[in-house]
Amino acid sequence: MHLPSLYRSILKAAQQFPSIRRAAIISDIKHEFHANKSLQDPNAIRAQVQLAVTSLEQLHGYNSMQEQPKDMDIHLKGPAQ
Repeated sequence: MHLPSLYRSILKAAQQFPSIRRAAIISDIKHEFHANKSLQDPNAIRAQVQLAVTSLEQLHGYNSMQEQPKDMDIHLKGPAQ
């Protein structure tokens, strides 16, 4: 994934994240990207890109959980306590 599109994608996902800390999360993302924009070490760059990709996947996972139907029935199996 191209870095500008990764940046935009993670910000877009963070804007949809259901949290009272949403603004702080978005601020942290912007800070991390800007703090790392001058990295020169290829291994450090790869590590930061991988962290961003993993974070984006987690945000997508949380956001998709919010889209689940609200009338789902959950049944636990096992002995009752």
